[in-house]
Amino acid sequence: MSTQPRTGDRMTLEEFAALPEDDDVRIELVEGVIVMPPAAPTEGHQTMVMELAFLLRQRCPATLKVLPGPLGVRVPTRNSALEPDVVVLPAANQQDANRLPLLVVEVALPSTRGRDRVDKRRIYAARGIPSYWLLDPLVPDLRVLELGDSGEYVEIAYVVGDETLDLLHPFAVRVCPGELS
Repeated sequence: MSTQPRTGDRMTLEEFAALPEDDDVRIELVEGVIVMPPAAPTEGHQTMVMELAFLLRQRCPATLKVLPGPLGVRVPTRNSALEPDVVVLPAANQQDANRLPLLVVEVALPSTRGRDRVDKRRIYAARGIPSYWLLDPLVPDLRVLELGDSGEYVEIAYVVGDETLDLLHPFAVRVCPGELS
């Protein structure tokens, strides 16, 4: 993953949004710095994204919507625009680009693991997103974090391989990391 430092102040979300769009280049703004994820995610990464999105869509109530990324999530710091791998959003007001996700999921790549576990965790918590899941296709494992009273994420569950986990938020679903890879 490469970053493009900016001279002077960090880039604002408005400056980032004004950049010309290029469908061939995927970029994120992380705390004012442009970050370019690897050009080609691994097969294991994409398999896990699609399998999880399919599993969640099967269990998702009609009031919610499951979307695989990229889907930009705005944060109140005004200097981050992230693209989670899977998002669960309220289905109402679909034209509202600022809908608060109930869940964001990042599937780690070796080059993104640190950013997913530290930077994105902090940014999603600051946005007030209630649930954040971290999946790693190499293990495979799942870490489930929920927003605590302090405004920071608390890890509430960890499962690996063929272990299963019954979750209630944002809706009831049973997840087994080994079945997603």
